[in-house]
Amino acid sequence: MPKYSHYQRSMLADSARATAAAKQTAAAAKQTAAVTERQLRTLETQSQAAALANAEMIRVQSEIARATAANNQLLVRQLEIQRDQLQLQREEAVRRGQEEDKRDRQAFAIWRQTPDGEAFTAWYGRAAAMAEEIEANDKHWRDAVEAIKSEWKSPRREQIEFATFNPDERNATIAKRFFIGAGVCAALWIVFVAAGVIGMVNLVFILGALGLAGAGVWRFFSSDKPQRAAALMSLRTQGTGELGFDPMSDEVPAWSTTDAAAYARQIRVYSLDAYRTHPPANSLPTLSQYQFVNSASIKSPALKQLLPH
Repeated sequence: MPKYSHYQRSMLADSARATAAAKQTAAAAKQTAAVTERQLRTLETQSQAAALANAEMIRVQSEIARATAANNQLLVRQLEIQRDQLQLQREEAVRRGQEEDKRDRQAFAIWRQTPDGEAFTAWYGRAAAMAEEIEANDKHWRDAVEAIKSEWKSPRREQIEFATFNPDERNATIAKRFFIGAGVCAALWIVFVAAGVIGMVNLVFILGALGLAGAGVWRFFSSDKPQRAAALMSLRTQGTGELGFDPMSDEVPAWSTTDAAAYARQIRVYSLDAYRTHPPANSLPTLSQYQFVNSASIKSPALKQLLPH
């Protein structure tokens, strides 16, 4: 019998909880039903119309602030009219959402008393517990991965800054300054020619203009990007070799043999849809127990400790 730490046990599937939920009495089922409704309602988001109106309101408010600062009274008045219209749209969307929510709650309360509703309530108790457990495991794992990445990057900060810096913008700025200098030389040369000044002065301006332009072109195209790309590749290779995953990317090694986090999201989405669609009992998804990856497949000692051995 393997012995796990407290943290490891917290990551193991709690089958006892699922078994207890399946054997609840009728009185406990009614209490769970009320909890179920509250949990499902917390999953609901604001209606799309209200969300769009809110986003547009924020944009208009910003434009009003800019127009006010520019003392553009005509534009301010136009934007205020637009803002008032959006406010009415938002209020109407919220009102419709409240009415729909009320109808959904009433319909769900009635359906919950049917055999299909009772089956869903019992299923949801187990499904929500599994989803919460998976989400907690996933968060612990991701937090551990980020901590490992941060610890690995800390002594290599200068290397990482060099490897990840994009010099394009800097090079373009320097090249622009050279081109401006070349333009000034060319303009001065035209002025001197128009004034009848010829000889060495003209040659100096021409050479200066050509030199500045050439330097700008060279600075724009001659870059240390290849060296930076090579440094980044070296860091990726080194990190992957030491940790088993790329610490320079968003990569997170899997902690379960299947995509358990995606499965938890599917459970959440199904539960939210069921709040309105009232599915029959025989369509409820079968709850599948997830499995942890083999700790031998994980290279990082810190991550190995989070898995059952």
